[in-house]
Amino acid sequence: MVLVQHNVEYERLRAQVPELTDAQYENLKAVEIDLCNRSDAVVCVSDNDRQKLGEDGVEPDLLHVVPHGVDLAAFDAGPVVDARTQFDIPAENPLLVFHGTFSYPPNRDALRIFAEILLPGLEARGFSCHLLAVGRDAPDSSPHPRILLTGCVDRVGPWLRAADLAVVPLVEGGGTRKKIIDCFAASLPVISTGKGIEGIPVIDNEQALICDGWPELIDAVCKLVASPERARALGSAGRALAESLDWSEIARRYRELYATLGAGR
Repeated sequence: MVLVQHNVEYERLRAQVPELTDAQYENLKAVEIDLCNRSDAVVCVSDNDRQKLGEDGVEPDLLHVVPHGVDLAAFDAGPVVDARTQFDIPAENPLLVFHGTFSYPPNRDALRIFAEILLPGLEARGFSCHLLAVGRDAPDSSPHPRILLTGCVDRVGPWLRAADLAVVPLVEGGGTRKKIIDCFAASLPVISTGKGIEGIPVIDNEQALICDGWPELIDAVCKLVASPERARALGSAGRALAESLDWSEIARRYRELYATLGAGR
């Protein structure tokens, strides 16, 4: 039996459920650690999750890291969505993108950060940026005139490829940021908080720009908008990382793990 941990769930619940008591947290933690130790192998999607589970009592030999993957062929297929025409965005206005399920509290909070801090801050620097907020369960109305809610879409790739930059201002959440891998697959230059890119093996200033202060993040957006060549280089480096995470490569790593378990029986 192989248990695949997309998150350290007891930690995710503690962060996202304010009503969770200490006793409930400890109970959930005990159940999850016990399930891990009853398995023949436990797959974590990041080194951070592997370290946390090991520290909390999972046998180290059971823990393996196989990251989330991405379907590169799907991202490359089909035409780019003409978002500028659809939402009447002037050609000179930078187009940012953020995607996810907006019933997820950290994603909903990111929209607030865009509306209250980032877009006004960029406006003060002379950049009238628009944001494509792509995903289901969006709020009933936009929190800012230049936050454009697409709602649920059939495929995210064509929407990501329509944007100039991906900005990920997450301050909470757990697991691996699948949205970052999606943006890399779309060859988008990415600017993110450290929490927003947690679990992805990136080097700051190589595959992405990591900024944990809002003034620094705003400054990074301004610099990339003003330097298309630098933005393209960042997007190309992110795409190269995504190519190492294509589902065919992830499947190979799972096959190797399963073969090792089978050989031990």
